[in-house]
Amino acid sequence: MKKLLSTSLEQKFLALLEQIAKLYPQSEEESHFTDIHLRFLSEAADLVAFDDEDKELGRLSLSDVANQDSGFPLEALAAELRVLLQANAHVAEAPGLSKPYSYTLEDEDGEQVAELYITDDELAILGGDLMKGLDEELDSFLEKLIES
Repeated sequence: MKKLLSTSLEQKFLALLEQIAKLYPQSEEESHFTDIHLRFLSEAADLVAFDDEDKELGRLSLSDVANQDSGFPLEALAAELRVLLQANAHVAEAPGLSKPYSYTLEDEDGEQVAELYITDDELAILGGDLMKGLDEELDSFLEKLIES
């Protein structure tokens, strides 16, 4: 599968993450409680970061990518953003945000398309369908256990 984001767009996304982190500096006096919502606005072909109160935190134009295809593949974008967030957790984890918090990808209506990254004090979880296939694995395990 062809990558959606060029190296240049990946660098701009990391700059967006750094911009967000600067909005939430570490402080003993104040804790910030919010998730980061990355909303794809199809008309402008922008990826816009919002906090929980819909305050815009930053924006990244994806018009070059959006023009290549008639419909923008949000699932493919989610997969690439997950990889970038994992590889750059030191940037994604804003020091002034109180944990746990997450990064989510949303459509233009604000409906969640994918959970990209969740962080807590002791762990970070990449989004996606973490439970995919779990039922089948448990069923197989129980069958083998009963047969034994």
